[in-house]
Amino acid sequence: MKYISSYRHVAEFGRKLLERPALDDGFDLISTYIKEVVPVDRCSIFIYNRKLNLLWTTLADGAKKIIVSGDEGIVGYCVQNAEPIIVNDAYSDDRFNANIDKISVYKTKNLAVVPILSSSGRVLGALELLNKNDDFDEDDLKFMKFFSGYISGYIELAMLFEKDNSLLYQDRYLHR
Repeated sequence: MKYISSYRHVAEFGRKLLERPALDDGFDLISTYIKEVVPVDRCSIFIYNRKLNLLWTTLADGAKKIIVSGDEGIVGYCVQNAEPIIVNDAYSDDRFNANIDKISVYKTKNLAVVPILSSSGRVLGALELLNKNDDFDEDDLKFMKFFSGYISGYIELAMLFEKDNSLLYQDRYLHR
């Protein structure tokens, strides 16, 4: 198992994460850590708003905020089906949304995405990694699933205390 030492260092990462109560600070730390463990070019964290059926990035390395329909693209498929996915040739997969590459002027070669689940098993969003030098494999997916479970509690708590005007909170307060 190629990530055995990384599993051991997750507790240290967790302590650092808990020192960052703001989502933006925590997401940067999450991205930095996972890109050190799984050698990829980019990391994106999508949050899912079930009522609006929207996904948006709280973190998208090298890109502005991405907002897409909750059933659009590979990440949408992952969220709708709560299913981890590896795609080692992005443009050959019919679910791939090439418009995001056009807008961000970036070329996705391969990707892996896993759902981020709440403590009750509800999909909060997705963790997506882009452009690994070699192909993504099952060990990458296993680590990503473990890691998304590890960070889900932080995301769930941070979402409760975040004070910005994101879509999640606008929707929560407008539809009472």
